[in-house]
Amino acid sequence: MRLWMLVCSCSAGLLLAQDSIPDLTRYVNPFIGTADGAPGYDMGNAAGNTPPGAAYPFGMVLWSPDTTTEAGGYRYAHHAIHGFSVTHFSGRGISCWQDLPFMALPGVPDAATGSAGTASGSFSHANEQAAPGYYGVQLDSGVKVETTVTQRTGFGRFTFPASDRGTVLVNAGGSANGNWGNTWV
Repeated sequence: MRLWMLVCSCSAGLLLAQDSIPDLTRYVNPFIGTADGAPGYDMGNAAGNTPPGAAYPFGMVLWSPDTTTEAGGYRYAHHAIHGFSVTHFSGRGISCWQDLPFMALPGVPDAATGSAGTASGSFSHANEQAAPGYYGVQLDSGVKVETTVTQRTGFGRFTFPASDRGTVLVNAGGSANGNWGNTWV
């Protein structure tokens, strides 16, 4: 009888303690490490090389915007996004991954001019939000892109301006290091 009461009181204490745990994620700034912040010693390694996109600790997907093919894939000083790729290598000074980028465009791209192959969207940091597990940006084209992740998957939402058409391009062969099939489809 005493053992049962001890177990019940411990369980009740844990439940009460869980209710009082503060949400510390509001103090996280995902943009730390996206700009030069240390001496580079002429080696190009002054940035933290951390993408601000949606990430899950030790997860399979780090879905983030790509403003460069340099390490990390994102630089705060840039104002054009070339795609939202599902893999990134955070915090290392090497360029890799940035595989399978998506890009949303209003209307239909013109295949004759090759505009799909050079798809990018300008943006303002005032229209960009990032929090643990979430990234969102309103592109200057009017398209809103939001990404989130779980341990093994990623979800993207592309909201287009009022129009009769919108296009989501997938660069099935896209990667920071390039490969044989770098073509938007």
